[in-house]
Amino acid sequence: MRYYYTLRIHTPKKNHFYLNGLLGVTANAKNGWAYEIVEEEKDTSINFIDVFLKILEGKEKDLESIGIDNSDIEFWMVYEYDDQCNIEFSPKDLIRVGEKDISLCISCYESN
Repeated sequence: MRYYYTLRIHTPKKNHFYLNGLLGVTANAKNGWAYEIVEEEKDTSINFIDVFLKILEGKEKDLESIGIDNSDIEFWMVYEYDDQCNIEFSPKDLIRVGEKDISLCISCYESN
């Protein structure tokens, strides 16, 4: 099993370099500005919602200054599974994402 967690921000390419510096992480996905973390089955579980919210914390005004609001931001969880797909989130994490008006996107696919 493998998890892919992506912080995706919909913004023109001209903003990508600025975002890397502002957020302190470098975009590492191919399409648009996106920061991806890969979690293998043997790895310690990652609270990706917490990680991504901390990356964005206190940067709202800087993001707004280049035309990005929270509706341009998505947290993605792509989950590779073998037999059954079960996903659980804490109510507190869901509230935090909802209060920020950030979309939480989930995609599951069966491993080969």
